[in-house]
Amino acid sequence: MKNNQKSVLLFTIFGTGHNLVHFNIVIKAMIDKGHQITLVLPENCINKDSYNTHILPYLSHVKIITHQHQHVNGLFLNSWRECGVLRDTILFNNSRYDAILALNCSQIPFLWPIFRIFNLKALKNMAEIKFGMSSTGLNHAPPTIKTKVNNLIRKTLLSLHTDGALKTIDAYAFSKLKNSSPRLQNAYTLIPDPMDKVAIVDKISARGLLGIPDDVFVVSISGSINSHPRKNCPLLISALSDQRINKKICLLIAGKLTPDINEYIKKSQAFQDKRIFVMDRYLSDEELTTITCASDLVCTPYSGHYCPSGIVLRAVKCDVPVLVPNYHWFKFMVDTFNIGCTLKTLTKSTIIDSLNEISEGNGKLRNITAQRMLVKKYFSEDNFAAHWLSQFEGYHPYSFEELLVDYNN
Repeated sequence: MKNNQKSVLLFTIFGTGHNLVHFNIVIKAMIDKGHQITLVLPENCINKDSYNTHILPYLSHVKIITHQHQHVNGLFLNSWRECGVLRDTILFNNSRYDAILALNCSQIPFLWPIFRIFNLKALKNMAEIKFGMSSTGLNHAPPTIKTKVNNLIRKTLLSLHTDGALKTIDAYAFSKLKNSSPRLQNAYTLIPDPMDKVAIVDKISARGLLGIPDDVFVVSISGSINSHPRKNCPLLISALSDQRINKKICLLIAGKLTPDINEYIKKSQAFQDKRIFVMDRYLSDEELTTITCASDLVCTPYSGHYCPSGIVLRAVKCDVPVLVPNYHWFKFMVDTFNIGCTLKTLTKSTIIDSLNEISEGNGKLRNITAQRMLVKKYFSEDNFAAHWLSQFEGYHPYSFEELLVDYNN
C-alpha cells in the first residue's frame, strides 16, 4: 500500500433507507484513490434490494464484516450495546485502521466517550472515529418537561466528544445549537445530505416512460413510503378524493407500500376516478429521478419528521418545486433556498387549498432556478464524499457557510 493510501473502516448499525446509498458514494470516492476498505453492516441487509444495488457491485474492492445487532428499547442500553458492536468490529482480526468512519451510527455517539474509557486498554491504539448522525441527537418535537430533561442529558453526553468528531446533515438543527449549546455545536461538523448523480430527463419524456398524460398536474410522493406512518400518505390520498380538489390534479405514489395503504388507495374516490398512479415496489435511483421529473410538484406532508428528506433534495436536483410542512428542516430549506412552499397546517383542507392554488398558477411559487447550481454543488455526491474524506489528501469540501455566502451574493 502506497504512503498516501489508507486502510479505512466504514461502519453502520443499520442497512436500510439512505444508509447504503451513503456508503456507496464514499466507497466509490475511496476506490478512485486506492484506499483499502472494510465495510461493517448488519447481516440481515445482505442480498436485500439496497445492498444489491449499492454494495454488491463493489465487492471486489471491499472486505465485508457483518454483525447481528438487534435494536433494544432504551437509549442507554441500546447505545451501550451498539458501542460493543463497534468495539468488537475494530478489534476483529487485530486489524489496524488509519481511519474509522461510522457514517450512520444510530445511538453509539451518546455513550461512546464513556464506553471508550472503560475499554481504554483494548482501544488505546485505535484511530479517531468520525460519527455521522441524521440530526443532532436532540428531540426537536414541541418541548415538554420530559423532552427538556432528555435533551439536557443528551447534550451533556454528546458534548463529551472532541471538536469535529460528529457530523450531521441537518442544517437547521445544527444552526439551533449556536444559541442552545455552543459546546455541542463545536463537536459537530455540518455536511451535505447528498443528491445522486442520475441524469434528469424532461417532463414529457418522463411522463411517456411512466404512461402519464401530458395534460394533468402531477403531484408525487415517493421513496420508502412504508418506512413510517408519519409520512401521511393517506392524508394526501384523502385530499385528492375530496370534491373541492381541482380535477386536473393527479397523485403519483411510488415506492413500496404496506397492504393497508394499498387497500386505502384502491378504496379512494381519486383512484376510482383514475387520478392516482401507483408504483408499488422498490425503486432504483434512475426510476426515482424519472418519477420526480414527471412531476409538477413534490409533496411531503410529513408529521414529526425532524430530519432532512431525500425526496425533497431529489426535487431540488430535478428543478421541481415542493410543498412541505411548515417546521424544522423543511421550513428552513424553503426559507433559505426558495425551493417551494410550506403548508400552514397538516390538514386535508390546507392541502386541498394549497394544491388548488399552486395547480392554477396562483401559488406564487418562488423562483427555484435562482442560484440552484450552488445548492446542487453543496448537496452533490462529490461534496458529501469530500466532507467524509477531508482528513485525507486530495479532498476539498465545499462548506455550508461558503454556500450561504455565495448564494446571497
